[in-house]
Amino acid sequence: MSRRRRKKQKKKKLLTKKNLLRIFIVSIMVLSGVGYMWTDPQGGSSEDYNDYKFVSQNNQWYTNINDQFVAFSHHPSDIDEISVGSSIDLIKQTKMLYITFDPDSLLVSAFEIKRLELENELSNHFTIFPITGVTKNNSLYGHFPIINCINATPSVPVIYFVKGNETKIIQNGSCITLQAVDGYEVSIIKY
Repeated sequence: MSRRRRKKQKKKKLLTKKNLLRIFIVSIMVLSGVGYMWTDPQGGSSEDYNDYKFVSQNNQWYTNINDQFVAFSHHPSDIDEISVGSSIDLIKQTKMLYITFDPDSLLVSAFEIKRLELENELSNHFTIFPITGVTKNNSLYGHFPIINCINATPSVPVIYFVKGNETKIIQNGSCITLQAVDGYEVSIIKY
């Protein structure tokens, strides 16, 4: 075989390899486009829970409540083991409630963050007017009213954030105690 002929065959093989590489790259691009079209339009995974569709995005779970998207830090199935009893029904039946916490608690910063989130969610999504108080006088919270479970009534319940040995929700009459072990679990019970 002549040298020229071998060069042509080598060039042919090289062209075939280049074509295969091109086909491979184009295939990847096309398949990734198809994969993008099949993913959730909001960019996250989605899961149904009861009658709601929850979409995960940016470490939050979103669902549509009363024609507005509401963010949650946990999917409801993650916290099924925490019993809420009739607390949700009590809150849904009111137009106003108190939110309170111990201003000297080790979890005061976590309580404050979740209290503010809860205030926004209640007023914006459920048209419930929240009033914040503290359980005792404190120099930082001197302008807050003193509110505890004694103030709870069926028409104006109290949500009380408290640090405890176990994360749980306790309802005693119209007082709903959201008890958490640490700051992370405050976000779980606030859900």
